[in-house]
Amino acid sequence: MIVSMTGFGRSRLNEHGMTVEVQISSVNHRAIQVAVRGDNRDLAIDEDLRRRCRERLVRGSITVQVTVSAQAIPLDRARLAAAWRDLAALAAELGAPLPTLDRVASLLPLARDEAAGAAELIQRTCDLALDDLLAARRREGTALQAAFQSCADGLRGLLPRLHHAAAERLPKARAGLHQRIAEALTGSGLPAPDPAVLVREIALIAERIDVTEELTRLASHLAALDATLSAGGEIGRKLDFLSQELGRELSTTAAKANDATLSALTVEGRLLIDQLKEQAANAV
Repeated sequence: MIVSMTGFGRSRLNEHGMTVEVQISSVNHRAIQVAVRGDNRDLAIDEDLRRRCRERLVRGSITVQVTVSAQAIPLDRARLAAAWRDLAALAAELGAPLPTLDRVASLLPLARDEAAGAAELIQRTCDLALDDLLAARRREGTALQAAFQSCADGLRGLLPRLHHAAAERLPKARAGLHQRIAEALTGSGLPAPDPAVLVREIALIAERIDVTEELTRLASHLAALDATLSAGGEIGRKLDFLSQELGRELSTTAAKANDATLSALTVEGRLLIDQLKEQAANAV
């Protein structure tokens, strides 16, 4: 199954007078990068959330937003009074406004048992948000699968047209050579060229414009593309590599053939490859 790197997950739990909401968003990134945001940050909890994300997500730039609110935590009057006195003294020393009690209360750390309960609730909420995110990434991956398959089908349908145009290229080149010789000889009084020399020149032209090897490699890359799409899993980097190889063979084909029909077909193929590469940047 193909999984996208983009998605969004959310979970909200309310237990023991505390509400925790975790939102996790994911966008494209070549590796795994996790940022945790929220009020009343705890470095240990932040690191735990980053670890949980890395264990379940392979690639992407991940942003974890944590919101914690408590409705009925018992007030520790002694701690609140002591903190207010300290902050009031500091405010007087700095000439700053006095802090409000609700602001002081928001700065107080939770008691040990309350902190442990909050950490456990944040962890469970994060796991549920990750479940939601992964489901969203799988849904997006299904859409990517269809887009990849459409590009692969278009390229596969292009291959016989390329072979047909390449096969017609040599007769065109031979006829063009004869025409140029005839035009050059007209009224010049020069004898006709040696047939053996003419055959040798045609053979050299045929060698220069032959794209059999390029089309053979193109077919091989298309077979690898089909196998990659069938296997699923972590295919983003593989698709990026294959799109580069497919593009290289088409570019060489156009340059060697020097033919309007083949050039038009390779442009059509490059458009499909560009679509494939663009969508591959979204896949894990």
